[in-house]
Amino acid sequence: MMKQAVLDFLEAERAALGDDARLYVVADCSRDRTIRTLLQALGEESVSLYQGEALAEYGDESPWLATAGPHAELWTWLVEEGLGRRWGVFIVSTLPFPELRSHLRKFAKVRTTDGASLFFRFFDPQVLAGQVRVFSKEQRERFYAGIATLGFEIGDDVFMAASLLPDGRLQWRSVRGSDDQATIRKEGYATLPDVNLAGSAARPVFVFTRADGAADPDQPAAADRVSDRLSGG
Repeated sequence: MMKQAVLDFLEAERAALGDDARLYVVADCSRDRTIRTLLQALGEESVSLYQGEALAEYGDESPWLATAGPHAELWTWLVEEGLGRRWGVFIVSTLPFPELRSHLRKFAKVRTTDGASLFFRFFDPQVLAGQVRVFSKEQRERFYAGIATLGFEIGDDVFMAASLLPDGRLQWRSVRGSDDQATIRKEGYATLPDVNLAGSAARPVFVFTRADGAADPDQPAAADRVSDRLSGG
């Protein structure tokens, strides 16, 4: 029942945005060898977020963006097989596929406050859940541009959806439960951290790099290629 509730929940989020809205997934193909193959087989469109040297190095383990129509087999497979296994994050957006890919590629790399450049694994639910709550208002606005909803699991029995409000707060909805019973809840709103960030390196712990051309997301970042260490809240 939990998995069906998540499928219904995602479709409701898409339908609420209107006929132009589409459901997307950014999948972490390093989690399972079958992910990329099934994205290509079941998706209407699918492609890696990486290209050039980064794609050559990480290949089948790179993050892939895919989309399909409402109630498509792709969504059933992803939820049935991947829920609780950190396979990826879901996105509801009215952006066409090429535009969403271009937007997401802006965040493939980030720069930490000590100047290190690394790949940002925002497609990992654990990483995204930890970071989106402590993004600055500007970071949230840049990340959410063109995105209505981000959906991701938290553990085995919670699936969250987060939307950005005009004042910078996040509006949360969730599916909670088990295979036997599931409940959809409105969680309310998450405010920005009530701290003064001026001159501080504590929050945010990184800065986006593509806007100022400081990093090329297609260049491998050696040992610092992933940002799982940024997942702390």
